[in-house]
Amino acid sequence: MTTEGAASGTLEEPQVEAMFDRIAGVYDLMNSLMTAGLHHRWRQRAVDLAAVKPGDSVLDVATGTGDLAVELSRRVGVDGEVIGS
Repeated sequence: MTTEGAASGTLEEPQVEAMFDRIAGVYDLMNSLMTAGLHHRWRQRAVDLAAVKPGDSVLDVATGTGDLAVELSRRVGVDGEVIGS
């Protein structure tokens, strides 16, 4: 499915937006199934590499479904702050 002027195999912004609107409700479940649950470890590893600790303030840019922000909030605790955008 292409539009005039678009390269074959590419999607225009409205097509990408529509695709994510269709899968939004099952995105996290599909992520778990397609990665056999490994995405949980990948997220934990990302937080480890960022050296997030209790009391930190963290900005999660392009937060998507917020799954990384949830992991970050576990690490920063009640004295920290996580902002997802």
